[in-house]
Amino acid sequence: TSRTKMYMLILLSLVIGAIADECPSNSHFNDCGSACPITCENYKDPPLLCIRICVPGCHCDEEEGYVKTKDGRCVLPEDCGPNDSDANNCSAEPDAGLCRGSFESYYYDPKKGDCFQFIYGGCGGNSNRYSTYDECKSACAA
Repeated sequence: TSRTKMYMLILLSLVIGAIADECPSNSHFNDCGSACPITCENYKDPPLLCIRICVPGCHCDEEEGYVKTKDGRCVLPEDCGPNDSDANNCSAEPDAGLCRGSFESYYYDPKKGDCFQFIYGGCGGNSNRYSTYDECKSACAA
C-alpha cells in the first residue's frame, strides 16, 4: 500500500505540473487559489467574504490587475467585453450569494420600479446589489 501511495503522489505531481504549464497568459497555477476570484462581473464590487477552501488551477494575476472573463481568460478590467459584465444589474433577481454573512443590501425590482432590502451573504451573488436605498435608486430608477 505504501508503494501504491507513492505512485499516486508521483502521478498527482506530474498532472499538476502539466496543468501548470497550460495556464493562459496573465495567469499562473496555484494549488491553493481563491474560491472567490476577481472577475469582470465583480471587480467594481469584490466579494466581502470568501469561503476558505483551496481551489487548485489557473488563477489570474490579480496583483497585476488582471480579472477573469466568463470564458476563463485573464484581462485588465478595461478589456472586459459587454458579455463579461453584468449588464442586467438592475433586472437580476436578488442573490444572497454563497457565503453566510449578513450584510444589509438593496436590489432593484423592475416590475415594481423600486428598491427593496435583502440580506447579502458576502460573496458571489450578482450586481443587482447596492449598499443603500439611495444608491440603488440612483443607479436603476429611470
